[in-house]
Order: sequence, then structure tokens, then C-alpha cells
Amino acid sequence: MSGYTTAQIRNVLVAGHAGAGKTSLVDAMLFASGAKAHRGSTSEGTSVSDFDKLEIEHQHSIYTSVVHCDHKQCRINLIDCPGAPDLLGGALSCLSAVETVAVVVNANAGIEVVTRRIMESARELDLPRAIIINRIDQVSAESLSRLVETIRQSFGPECLPINLPFGSGSGVVDCLLGAEGKSDFDTVRLWHARILDQIVEMDDNLLEKYLAGKNRITNRCTHRSSGRWTKRMSFRSCLPTQKTGLESSSCWTRS
Repeated sequence: MSGYTTAQIRNVLVAGHAGAGKTSLVDAMLFASGAKAHRGSTSEGTSVSDFDKLEIEHQHSIYTSVVHCDHKQCRINLIDCPGAPDLLGGALSCLSAVETVAVVVNANAGIEVVTRRIMESARELDLPRAIIINRIDQVSAESLSRLVETIRQSFGPECLPINLPFGSGSGVVDCLLGAEGKSDFDTVRLWHARILDQIVEMDDNLLEKYLAGKNRITNRCTHRSSGRWTKRMSFRSCLPTQKTGLESSSCWTRS
């Protein structure tokens, strides 16, 4: 895209503990958006973010890198930060330059030290946070369900899944704009209702429609109000993601 304005620019920090899959997620997003013709790989030494000789040799990020892609008339700047605890300063120094923080969590490891530090620092700056659970195809539905509850206990009950896994983590189903579908744990309708309950608290007009009957609330209204809610409440969304393919969802993607 050419000729974009400042209103069309989004700056997103991609952070989390080492080994969570941040760089792989960024490579997948670049490929899915069309910014790259081939998907980069840290194991093959072709990652866009990890281009330094030492990063290629050790197969993990050492330096902070900035890449970009275009999506729905917006230029998205992605800041990919290393996740090693001794390199945490790089991620913390980038917080003042972004509007959103995407915290990637390894489904196998759960919440780790850097995860907590990033979440706490972003909260202090009142930045919206999105939690992306990666490698959901490597754990059981029971383990993933426990991880979601641990996230809500650690970072607040407003952490709600925008999508849920199905088919043993082979895909995800949207529960922000939809109330139907199958999931590996719980029901889409349950989490959709919980999200809706929180969104309507921030929108008087939507609340009136909600009290009059949920079926009167359109997806367009829900999506528009959820955007305002994100900015006002620093909404922390919990997005399960898969390890390998990348598929568009209502707000983010799965890696």
C-alpha cells in the first residue's frame, strides 16, 4: 500500500518469553499478508526478523527488529523483540513506541517470567494487550483449558478468548462475532456471551439493545464497540493459536 496516513498506521509490539514462537508468528503474518512471497523459518535460517549471523546460528532472536505488512487499508508495524530474560530491556524500551502489545505464550510452557514482566509493564502504561497462545496443537484440550483459566487468574477475568480451538488444535472458531460452532473445550456460545457482557458495559446504546434482546445486536455493532472497549479498558484478549498454518480471524491471526 502507498500513500497511507498516520491514522492508518498501527504499531504493535510482539513480545513474550524465549521460545514462545514470536518470530515464527511474525514470519507467518508477513507471508499471510502478502508482504513476503515465502514464509520465513528460524530453523532454516530464512526468518525476516532473525537475519543476523548469530541469530541464524542459534535460531533465536538477539536483537529487536521492525518489519511491516499491510492489512485492510492499514500499515502494521511489527516490533519483534527477543524473549530471553537478560534481553528484556529491549522489549521494555519499545513499549513507549506502540499502541498495542501482543504477548505470545507457549501452550507447553504456560506463563513464564518474561510474560509477566511484559504484561505488568504494559499495564502500567495503560496499553491494550492481546495474549496469543501458540502451539495449541501440541497440548490436550484439558491443558489448554487450564492455561486459559491460569491466564484469567493471573491477569484478570477480562481476559477472554476471542477464538477457541477445534479439531485438537487444527483450527480455531471465532467467538467474538459468532455464537455457533464446535470447540475442543467449553462452548462458543458461553464465551461469546461473556465477551458480550463486558462489551455492553462500555456502550449505552448497545446495552439498550442487549437488554431488549441479544438477537438485535449485529456483528457490526459488536465489532465497533469492542474496538472502543479495547482502547478504554486495555482489553486483554486471549487468542489460542496453532503452530503451523495462519488463518485470518476477526481481530488477529493464528500462527
